[in-house]
Amino acid sequence: MGERIHTVWDFWDAPREGVADFQGRPHIYKCQFSEAEDDWTNLFWLMEIDQELLALDLERSAISARWLEELKRGRVSPESGPALPIDRPRFQELQSVIGDRLQLRPERSVIRRGRFVASPGANSTMVEWTEP
Repeated sequence: MGERIHTVWDFWDAPREGVADFQGRPHIYKCQFSEAEDDWTNLFWLMEIDQELLALDLERSAISARWLEELKRGRVSPESGPALPIDRPRFQELQSVIGDRLQLRPERSVIRRGRFVASPGANSTMVEWTEP
């Protein structure tokens, strides 16, 4: 079935970085890039985070999503992002509270192969993690 993707911070043909569940718990995922092949691999570092940090990331992502929606509608300029003026103070507070806690640390991570699949009957994508 797959595991839930909570946030996507970077996307290039598929999610490359964000937060998703691994073994039912939230983890930062970050795709590995192959310099030799000059392309993304299907290998990901996974580093567990706590529920509090997940909640902060979800709130920050929701603020950015509201801004992106307004950008798509032409109501704000690209330079105004990543938050609407009304959301900017909270966004900055979240950035400060999160600090560098969402930076993946390979030494605290496991490596898994990731496959992103459409969830049947839902408008979402799930991820399947397997041994490399």
